[in-house]
Amino acid sequence: MIVPRSERLHPELGSIFFDDGKAIPGVAGAKDGAPMWICWPDGSADSELEFYLPGDALGPQSLERAVAAVQHRARIEAEGRRLSGSNVSLAWIDFTTDPPRVAFPDNDHDYVIWKGWLDENLAIRDFKEETW
Repeated sequence: MIVPRSERLHPELGSIFFDDGKAIPGVAGAKDGAPMWICWPDGSADSELEFYLPGDALGPQSLERAVAAVQHRARIEAEGRRLSGSNVSLAWIDFTTDPPRVAFPDNDHDYVIWKGWLDENLAIRDFKEETW
């Protein structure tokens, strides 16, 4: 569950919040997960794009990688559209994994999502169509 008082402001990433990994009480099917930091580079939790960052309650890590992804976002999104040949949108980049994982839901098919990973040059690799 996101800890509201954990907010950190970053000049390029905006607000970053700690998620303690605890399931939200009363939500059916919810289960505990790994703690991480979450940010929405577009400025709000209503944004379509999320970044997941490693770190503990003391602070997020991999900020420089996340900043690089923001700076190259247009190229990453264009590459996802080109590789999928579909109407996709970048939904998240997970920096808690090495290499970072990317996901692009298909805007025309509700149950289709394209996933891959980013190499050191932020190019998408091993991009495959999956179902939710």
